[in-house]
Amino acid sequence: MDTMMRNVLRKRSLVMSVVMTVGMLVAAMALPVPVQAQQREAGSAAAGPLAEEVYKNIQVLQGVPADQIRPTMQLISSSLGVRCGHCHVSGAQERDDKPEKQIARKMIRMVLSNNREYFDGERELSCFTCHRGNRRPVGTPIPADMGRTSRIPSNVDRRELPDPVALLDKYIEATGGASAVASISSRTATGAVESAANNPFPVEVYRKGKDKGLVITRMVGNDTSVGVDGDSGWTSSPGRGTRDMTAGAAQAALLEDDLYLLQNVKQQYTRWRHGSPEEVNSAQAFVLNGTSVGRGPGQVPVRLYLDQQSGLLLRLMHFVETPLGRLPTQIDYSDYREVDGIQVPFRISSIRPDTRGTLVLEKVEHNTPIDDSMFVKPDAM
Repeated sequence: MDTMMRNVLRKRSLVMSVVMTVGMLVAAMALPVPVQAQQREAGSAAAGPLAEEVYKNIQVLQGVPADQIRPTMQLISSSLGVRCGHCHVSGAQERDDKPEKQIARKMIRMVLSNNREYFDGERELSCFTCHRGNRRPVGTPIPADMGRTSRIPSNVDRRELPDPVALLDKYIEATGGASAVASISSRTATGAVESAANNPFPVEVYRKGKDKGLVITRMVGNDTSVGVDGDSGWTSSPGRGTRDMTAGAAQAALLEDDLYLLQNVKQQYTRWRHGSPEEVNSAQAFVLNGTSVGRGPGQVPVRLYLDQQSGLLLRLMHFVETPLGRLPTQIDYSDYREVDGIQVPFRISSIRPDTRGTLVLEKVEHNTPIDDSMFVKPDAM
């Protein structure tokens, strides 16, 4: 029975990860609004309850928004290559039985203190800075990494890189052009979770208007769904019920939808700067980092990887701000096919802090009627 239950939980985790890769998906616990604790100290408006108001035995991260606690734990877990049980007692996470938890508190204090004292409060240092995926900090250079500097070839001058807005225009044109993109009012798609270990789970995708989206995964006897309607969103799964997303979570979910990104990227992000050109799946890519003026709740930093030859989007990364640093999510897009004059990626892969997966689309249709009731939160119906 234990083996069967582990298999069920593993399948459910895979499904939740892959459902989000199409664009409606974020982790079931919902990603946080990027609000810094320093902003609260400066007297800015609160964005929801604080950590100590929601969780028990919060000692170091008091004053941090409650919705940043889970992503902060994910950042620690990913940086050290451990799971929750490394520090926490299963079923009683507030307890202090394990010495690892006390050490973690000391390390959190050290990171916060160093950033405050040496970097004017900016989060330049994080757990990953020293740990690099290991339980113990990495204090000796790794031979394979020695001598590595910028990822920009020495013969490339940053000043000679194409204008970011021109690259965005090329991206939109390569996908079908602004007129064709604007003509798409809805999208429906069907596909399946790709997994070598298990039978595929059917997936349905619905996208309507400016900011409505829904992904349904048809599991055996149970449906798992993730929906977004504007700044609000929700996740629903067997055993977990329905949970609300934060505004940042809803925006992150929408950003992963290639059609939403095409239709909104230039309006939503007003500041762009070049990152180091990189290779993505054997293709050379320009890297653009996007932020907005006057960032507030729901405005999530993004990084786009655009094919230097075709202009198509190869990869998107978005970031969740936590007190200890940024937590990234990576989405790769490939197998582009033309549908109604629009280039659509039929293969979408995701790498998240604790899960990864791939969704393969089988059929995509545009401008099909979709009733608004599809995007109503289940427990509100």
